[in-house]
Amino acid sequence: MLDASNVLGGPFCGMILGDFGADVVKLEHPTDGDPIRHHAPIVDGAPLMWKMLGRNKRSVGCDFQNERHLEAFRRLCRSADVVILNEDPTSYLDEMHAQLTALLDNGPWRMWKHRSGGAYLLRGD
Repeated sequence: MLDASNVLGGPFCGMILGDFGADVVKLEHPTDGDPIRHHAPIVDGAPLMWKMLGRNKRSVGCDFQNERHLEAFRRLCRSADVVILNEDPTSYLDEMHAQLTALLDNGPWRMWKHRSGGAYLLRGD
């Protein structure tokens, strides 16, 4: 499972799935990390929200503005069973957006189409 989300909704989903035993790889900016890493309160030297939402995950640095990192992300997406996104991927993954748009416009989940603050729902074959 690949968690390329940030802040709250997506990381919460990854946390729950990790709690149930999923192998979750969290992608976050190589220098800044997930923004939730910087939220107060700090408990025992780390943000409490990060301790909760980052548990049961392995973190890997990924800068979506870097073409090498973006290509690595594309390769990871092809082999992942699940990709968690809580942002519109058009800014960094046009071909995934095209596939999701076609599925969500015409497929059985068209009522779940991405909305601001929402998430994409996708099932692989």
